[in-house]
Formats: sequence, structure tokens, C-alpha cells
Amino acid sequence: MPRSWITAVLTAVTMLAASCMKMDMINSDPSFDELEGRIAGYVTDTDDNPIEHIKVTLDWNGGAYQEIKYSDSNGLFVTDIWIPETPEVVTLAITIEDIDGEENGGLFEPLSDAITLFENESQTPSEPMVFRLNRATASECSPQS
Repeated sequence: MPRSWITAVLTAVTMLAASCMKMDMINSDPSFDELEGRIAGYVTDTDDNPIEHIKVTLDWNGGAYQEIKYSDSNGLFVTDIWIPETPEVVTLAITIEDIDGEENGGLFEPLSDAITLFENESQTPSEPMVFRLNRATASECSPQS
């Protein structure tokens, strides 16, 4: 009896682990359908290696709404598109910062970008954006006198 119980537990754990790995794979590469109404981006170094735990600040319409996300182990971040109460052009300022210093691949320079979203019913979701961070130099890391 104990052997069959152990087998049942191991089978359940294996199935759970397999389903978790499948979910990780699904979440790490969003499809077009999953991106409808969302914005996604990858944060990598200049050699296209994903960078984990990068702070991504999303500032909608000059501070009307702000959100903070962090890149996952695949360098991916995903957020819902913020929609204002009245129809208008939406601007999004994206600031990407390395907040953990040398951990997770080294120290990287911050990066900022801005995009404009227009309301258009015929638009299809876009592929995730890619943000490539440069390594920070020693002079950028030392305090200024």
C-alpha cells in the first residue's frame, strides 16, 4: 500500500511540474491573441541575452496613470493598455532601469523611450518590443564629487 501511495504522489507532482513548465513557456512568448489590448516588451543586453528583474516604469499621458512592471527570467514584461475616459491620443513614456546592480547579468544603463497609440479599430496587436540595454561604465557607477 505505501508503494502505490508514493507512486500516486510522484505522478501528481510530475503532472503539476509539467503543467507549470507549459504555463511558463506560454507566458514567456505571448501570441498575437494574448497581446490584444496589451503591450509587451523584452529587455535584453546588446548580445540579446534576456535580463531579469529590470524595472519598467510606464507613464501614460504625462502622468495621468503610472504603472511599474519587472522583467521576468525571459526578459519579458506585459501590461494592459491604459485607456482614458475620453477618446484621445495616448502617449506612453517607458523608462527601463537596472535596480539590482551587478545581480542578474551585470549593471546596465537606463533607457527611455516614448510611443504614441492612436485609436484605430483595424489595428492588430503588435509583436513585443525589444529594449537592448548597454552595460554601464565604471564612471557611471561611481558617485560624482
